[in-house]
Amino acid sequence: MRMRVVVIGGSGHIGTYLIPRLVDAGHDVVAVSRGERQPYTPHAAWRQVEQVTADRTAEEADGSFGRRVAELDGDVVIDLICFTEASARHLAQALDGRVRQFLHCGTIWVHGPSTRVPTTEDRPRRPIAEYGRQKAAYLPWEQWRGTVTEDDARVTYDHIAHSPHCSMEKAARLLGHRPRHTALEAISEAVDRLVATGTIAAAT
Repeated sequence: MRMRVVVIGGSGHIGTYLIPRLVDAGHDVVAVSRGERQPYTPHAAWRQVEQVTADRTAEEADGSFGRRVAELDGDVVIDLICFTEASARHLAQALDGRVRQFLHCGTIWVHGPSTRVPTTEDRPRRPIAEYGRQKAAYLPWEQWRGTVTEDDARVTYDHIAHSPHCSMEKAARLLGHRPRHTALEAISEAVDRLVATGTIAAAT
């Protein structure tokens, strides 16, 4: 069934790959973003996407963001960039009774350091207070930290120390979804791409 899908945070990491798939599935898609960057990878599907520019922080402050999203008349709203409970409540209240489905993207970081891997949703939660900005280290830790500032090393170590490995069993059970790549395969592909684009240099 063709639906109108509003994706908030459409040009980020998830939106870059989700929106073309929604378009290819035959849906009408509206991408809401600050309009400050392009999707990570090009795709012809983006020519069919309605782009809406919005400053979420400012519009939530004056109370207009939820109303604005509701007025886009989506059958489905997918929120990829909600970071506070107040923000979630603001949007949920505005969409109540206005959409068929509202999907809020959470984070596995709520579990904190893994005590058992893969981590499942029934595991105790020890939330991480600060999201690491550095996503990977491509040298053994002691070698890599010598190539960056101490502040970058500290932030990256915080990310590595709190990175969980979570189970996909629920997605497989409820949605029939099984990832195309294992976690290690995904990392390998990402590193290969960074090397190919010259973002990082391969060790010799």
